Amino acid sequence: MKYSILILFLGIFLYMPITFGEDISGGWSYSSDFIHIDSILMSKDGKYISVGVYDHTVDKLFYIYLFNNNGKIIWIYKENYYCPFTMTPNGKYLVIGNKNNIYLFENNNKSVRMVFSYSLREYISSIFITNNGKYILAVDNNSNIYFLNQKNGVLWHKNISDKINSISLISDGKYILIKCKNENYLFNREGNLLWNTTKISYISSNESYIFSVDYNNKTVLKVYNISNGKLLWSYVMGNNEYTTSKNITWITNWYDVDSIKTSFDDKYITVIYDIYCGEEPEIIPSSSGILVFNNKGKLLWENHTYSGNVITAFSMTPDGKYIVIGTGSPPTSSAYGGNVSAKVLLYNNKGSLLWSFEENYIAGKVKLVYITSDGKYILAWYNNGDIFIFNNKGDILWHYKYRELTNGILYEGLINNVYMSSDGKYVVIKLWDGINYFYTNIGDTNNNKNTINLYTIYAILIIICLVFVGLIIKNKSK
Repeated sequence: MKYSILILFLGIFLYMPITFGEDISGGWSYSSDFIHIDSILMSKDGKYISVGVYDHTVDKLFYIYLFNNNGKIIWIYKENYYCPFTMTPNGKYLVIGNKNNIYLFENNNKSVRMVFSYSLREYISSIFITNNGKYILAVDNNSNIYFLNQKNGVLWHKNISDKINSISLISDGKYILIKCKNENYLFNREGNLLWNTTKISYISSNESYIFSVDYNNKTVLKVYNISNGKLLWSYVMGNNEYTTSKNITWITNWYDVDSIKTSFDDKYITVIYDIYCGEEPEIIPSSSGILVFNNKGKLLWENHTYSGNVITAFSMTPDGKYIVIGTGSPPTSSAYGGNVSAKVLLYNNKGSLLWSFEENYIAGKVKLVYITSDGKYILAWYNNGDIFIFNNKGDILWHYKYRELTNGILYEGLINNVYMSSDGKYVVIKLWDGINYFYTNIGDTNNNKNTINLYTIYAILIIICLVFVGLIIKNKSK
């Protein structure tokens, strides 16, 4: 009898750390030693995940998988070479560029069918689709841009005689912003060139304003009316101080805008910036700041208290009521190798700090923050592999740390990217050779209720085995 009790308590002891440790909720994974994950796209609600996969076996194939949130493969597309692809935020449409061909597929949850195809003259290097799936934009290897829809095929095409750095389709194709090496271009849906200048940096959420940043002796933020190009207001961010001698530049202060985001109604405008200093070639950000304006150009609040650390991540709710930032050490600095306080901070739209979360890591930083549209949940991904989900009171609701054993050595932080659904219920982690999909148990979903944690199953099996062993010992002792 005493052996049975002892083993039962041992089983409970083994079970407790697994049950009451990190809340790693159930989910599924897809991985192999013979693949490389090229890219992942997740629908806004987290119910569809499209994955580009390189096969490193003899065949050297490229696959596009479409999973549902239960890990079931809905559809597979296979080729002998890489194909650029993208997906609408609701997961309904996927578009693929295959050599010089455009293929549009529709997902009805159970199957996927092709609904449109079109052939161009040159091979396609990148492809885009509007949120509603109505318009497609394709770029070929010669910087030709094609704007299409399902009904009419190519509506217009342009040649950009410049290196294209990025393309943004805004408001279901109402505007197309093309950022190039030397100039930036803004087209409307009809293909008319509205702007052709180096000054376009960002477009507001409500498509009312264009933001530009001028860098000379001063860094100046300028805001224009998008329809007529009229300058509405400007703001001097700071004086840029530097000296040059014998082809070497010393920078004392240089203000550089890192990001601009506006609320959906353009009522709030948030600007994240860095202040650089140093001597070439090591000119690094030494501090960061945040500015929040209204749409008339009035500065509502600012914060410059991140000296020593820099802002490494930023997110804002669509209504502008909540702003979350992550901090960490500069990209290269003397802090590398020392303990750095990496923080997550949540502000309201009045500039009040609601809470902060701090972790000390070696050369640590927050790589990504994301706040859900309703402001209820905040995800933070640290560069050492820690992933946290907080509520808007700062309580930790979910915590995950990726670990991998390679040749018996523990390596941490081997995560390429992290994605969270708009309601915080699903998290996808992109690894080099696979993906991990988690149900976070945040909110009330059927998946969370029906999912049994693998760790829990493992612990239950251990307890059952130990109880059986105890019964055997008990019988033998008789």
